[in-house]
Amino acid sequence: MATHPLDPLTAEEINKVRDLILAQYPDQVISFRDTFLEEPPKEELKQYLAAEHAGQQPIDPPHRRAFARFDIIGKDKVPRCHESIFDINGGTRLSNAVIGDDRHAPLTVDELSNVVEVCNKSQLFKDAIAELELPESFEVVIEPWPYGGISPGEDNRRYFQALIFAQDTKNGNPDSNFYSFPLPLIPVMDSHKQEIIRVERLATGGKGEALDGKTHVKRVIDHCKPSEYVPELLPNGTRKTLKELSVVQPDGPSFSLSGNLVEWQGWRFRVGFNAREGATIHDVHFNGRSILYRLSMSEMTVPYADPRPPFPRKQAFDFGDGGAGNCANNLSLGCDCLGVIKYFDAVTIGPDGRAKTAPNVVCLHEQDNGIGWKHTNWRTGRAVVTRSRELVIQFIITLANYEYIFAYKFDQAGAIVVETRATGIVSVVNIDPGKTSDYGNVVSPGAMAQNHQHIFCVRIDPAIDGHENTVVIEESQRVPMDKDINPMGNLYAIHSNPVTKSSWVDASTIDNRIVRIINPHKTNPISGKNVSYKFTPAETQLLLADPDSVQSKRALFAQHHVWVTKYKDGELYAAGRHTLLSQNEIDGVADAVQRNDDVQDTDVVVWNVFGLTHNPRVEDWPVMPVEIFQLHIKPSDFFTANPALDVPSTKNSASKLVVSNEYKVLSFDIYGSIIEYKSHILQSFQPLLSRLPASSPYLNSTPSSTSIEGAATQGSVEFLKVFQREEDTLKLELASHPRRFDEILSEIWRRVAAELGVETTADEAARFGSDASIASWPTFPGALDALHALSKHYKLIALSNIDRYAWDITAASPRSRLGEIEWYKVFTAEDFGEHDLKRADDAKIETMLKFCADRGIEKDKILHVAQSLGHDQAPAKRAGLGSVWLIGDGFRWKGTKESEMVLEKGLVGYAWRCVNLKSFAELVEREFHMA
Repeated sequence: MATHPLDPLTAEEINKVRDLILAQYPDQVISFRDTFLEEPPKEELKQYLAAEHAGQQPIDPPHRRAFARFDIIGKDKVPRCHESIFDINGGTRLSNAVIGDDRHAPLTVDELSNVVEVCNKSQLFKDAIAELELPESFEVVIEPWPYGGISPGEDNRRYFQALIFAQDTKNGNPDSNFYSFPLPLIPVMDSHKQEIIRVERLATGGKGEALDGKTHVKRVIDHCKPSEYVPELLPNGTRKTLKELSVVQPDGPSFSLSGNLVEWQGWRFRVGFNAREGATIHDVHFNGRSILYRLSMSEMTVPYADPRPPFPRKQAFDFGDGGAGNCANNLSLGCDCLGVIKYFDAVTIGPDGRAKTAPNVVCLHEQDNGIGWKHTNWRTGRAVVTRSRELVIQFIITLANYEYIFAYKFDQAGAIVVETRATGIVSVVNIDPGKTSDYGNVVSPGAMAQNHQHIFCVRIDPAIDGHENTVVIEESQRVPMDKDINPMGNLYAIHSNPVTKSSWVDASTIDNRIVRIINPHKTNPISGKNVSYKFTPAETQLLLADPDSVQSKRALFAQHHVWVTKYKDGELYAAGRHTLLSQNEIDGVADAVQRNDDVQDTDVVVWNVFGLTHNPRVEDWPVMPVEIFQLHIKPSDFFTANPALDVPSTKNSASKLVVSNEYKVLSFDIYGSIIEYKSHILQSFQPLLSRLPASSPYLNSTPSSTSIEGAATQGSVEFLKVFQREEDTLKLELASHPRRFDEILSEIWRRVAAELGVETTADEAARFGSDASIASWPTFPGALDALHALSKHYKLIALSNIDRYAWDITAASPRSRLGEIEWYKVFTAEDFGEHDLKRADDAKIETMLKFCADRGIEKDKILHVAQSLGHDQAPAKRAGLGSVWLIGDGFRWKGTKESEMVLEKGLVGYAWRCVNLKSFAELVEREFHMA
């Protein structure tokens, strides 16, 4: 026997229920469907939980109850479904109901398997397949589906349908993607007769063609192409450059467990699991205060929007039709969940009613969610920052082509997130070659993914400091300008209105509509407001089907974002208990609202509906990336301060800079990144600049807004643009007959003087280009020490864009002392074999990479360090080379049109950014020291 009233049924309890049923019907043929916990009546359980939380002597717990669904098969071979509630402690049946002819029990996995068997035996189905003349290597794949809603006038029989595909067996892989080859057939099975009663031929036409047009010809998959997703069948395999990312918790997890009771960071709650809803959350407290009685995924519906028959009945209720818990995955360690994991098993039943274990259906783990809170005191420079850690309870279900990942996340600030992720394979149908459709998107040749919606409903049973709660709708609205109350027009007003009767309300972004669940008897001592939790309903699109359609009538819950009802035992399912083959929503949330109950200051339930209108993209094929939605349930004046203030502000000792041991070689641009030559150029040109009139823009002494640190003036920036332009022009002219750099400098002097309209002499030009001039160029402050430090860990390569003669002068200069550095290799302009200025930047990178490759050093082990965006960072990205951008100080500026263009167009892809070489070396040293 389980130890707590909310624990899922044990195998012993399930087997006892089976024995009770068999004893009740000793001479009958029985087929079992579901057996799971029937939660105690709330009034009984509240007393037990109150004593438990108060630490009092435990009172007698409510009796354990089980809900059991089973078929009694009579002489006519037609199953009649019974739904019974048993008192396990007393060994008695408390109630029994036979599902009427207007409703159908949820399907079972065995029923779906039976669809496949019946199809394979059906001559009607075999004949339909033969018409298609499939190639010899293809095998038929049958995918059972619920029948959707019974159409008006149609016999209310227990029908199933199936989507049909073909799988190419040539590659011998059973996981080859058969969805790439959809066949235009849907067989319909009468479950009672155990036969295929018809095979519907599907329309395969495109835009402008009749809804019932059968336009396809034989050999309907000849135009289809394979689209694989399993790693071994990918044409180019999987990525080779992705490094391992591990979640390591050397001290173990921060949560503690006692059976299904979880305690973590002030939270205390119980994890449940059942065949219908999957994982459920119960009796949620934070630091001893009650927040929720129960939290669950209640329902979801997936209606398809293709109007061609028989697709209007392509609508699934993934919780009601078959049960999310029945479809739960067995989760894999290190894949579905990361870190230190606690798995919960589920106990389910087979068709004989005996208990069986489904291992690892729910995982519990912690994960990092970025920064939790941070503030930097700008006066002292001190920053205090904490990471936000979440506790995640997750389960995953597979429903034919689709997967859904559901998670309940608890954070350290008292908030709860309910998250849904949709992935898997979009449902496709056959389409004629060369055609497109208004009803979906062609995602692969011959495969059209139909437009559809995924609409979810979360059931929130609150207990905000107790069970007597009120739902308040809060809106923020503009206030017109008024000379007395809003003279400047900046005021907006907050309007709060309680929900007094069971009803619905829709989301409204324009009003910032918030649903606040308050305890009207308790106030926050700081704000004076009622304590509460709140959520903002997302204004996602609701059900688009016409209100008079069967799709709409059987999913009334999907027509509004929020429903507020009065609590009633057993009222758990937004679309009602029986959704399979339904024509109308019965006993769902819409019916609950129709009771017009008083819901103010009482035990209320809030249902939040949200969804995804999925008009498929090619990028959703062959497996779609996850589509994520999150419902955030947050405290609002519930606490007296941020509950996460006491989260430690600690640094993660395992974090490190990627540059430390991932790289073997650092390559450097020299002039402008290590050698500071621009200030010398400005100083050398002062004789020319002094001859300019005072009004010259090159003499403007206003600090430049484009300088990183403001050291440059607007005049100096404009002048250096002239210098750079003349240098580039001259190099282009000299591409076919290059000259030494000192000669180039002298010629630049003459050209700049001419552009400025200033007279000069040959001696002045020669002096500017002389050896002494080049030798006077210094390294940036700290750069030499940085190179020495980096050389302890890496091989260093110099990439100079000037000639060897000028490099030798620089290396020997006491102002630079670059000759002291132990360079692995020095490249100069002569080594690149490329005198075309437009190609020179790429050529120097390519030459360096070839040099390294010849020595067994791969590209991903090299990091290029440079300042220039256009001459270094962009070529590095083109070559697929990692880089560090030295954003610069002093006369290195960021505001040229060229650099702005490079940034805006995304032509650079640097991985790190540092002010200068000194700061980069300091980061590396810190990392090595930490390691």
